[in-house]
Amino acid sequence: TIPTYVYLAPCVRRVRSDLYRMYYCIVVDNYIKTGKQNTAANFDNSWSERAFIGVMETSNTASNKWVDKGFVLCSMSDKGKNWTRSSTNDWNAYFRYNAIDPSFIITPEGEHWLIYGSWHSGFAAVQLDPETGKTLKQMPPFYTSLTELNKVMKRVYTRDVNSRWQGAEAPEVIYNPATGYYYLFMAYDGLEVPYNTRVVRSKNIDGPYYSKSGTNVTI
Repeated sequence: TIPTYVYLAPCVRRVRSDLYRMYYCIVVDNYIKTGKQNTAANFDNSWSERAFIGVMETSNTASNKWVDKGFVLCSMSDKGKNWTRSSTNDWNAYFRYNAIDPSFIITPEGEHWLIYGSWHSGFAAVQLDPETGKTLKQMPPFYTSLTELNKVMKRVYTRDVNSRWQGAEAPEVIYNPATGYYYLFMAYDGLEVPYNTRVVRSKNIDGPYYSKSGTNVTI
């Protein structure tokens, strides 16, 4: 079966005078068990959405000639948990953070970070190798606990630590040297009437981030 997939949410940043990096997403939407297209008629009690983030490089964005450097990370699953989906209305995902909507930022100290996530459990922060643009630490194929997962990434935002389905997506991080804060912007709630933009802030790129009222949204 030819997979059904889409490209999403590219993020382009200047790394140095002769290097730009583009982080992009690919989402495969076929059922994992049978490989069939994601339709109600084909539902096989498995999940469908599998997301990956990759990176491309160029020395000149005006040339529109990019070299694909390949895989960076994916939506990592719990080992052996939530692998069966009870129905098409079941959103208790088999993974913790959805590997889409990357936001690439270089800190004043020269550290490279990727903030990503959408709807599933919140947003995560991963430190990158400045030379390769890939993750600084090797990403495991599975994880058995949040303690293990936190060794390679950190949660920076969640609406509910106990929910894997929560309306927040498209994180974008901006550093303001005048205030010394990192500002994390996000799209909040559903795509219909309640859709709105919110912002939280932190003194550290990897949190904790706080709302206007002082609530810790990283916990």
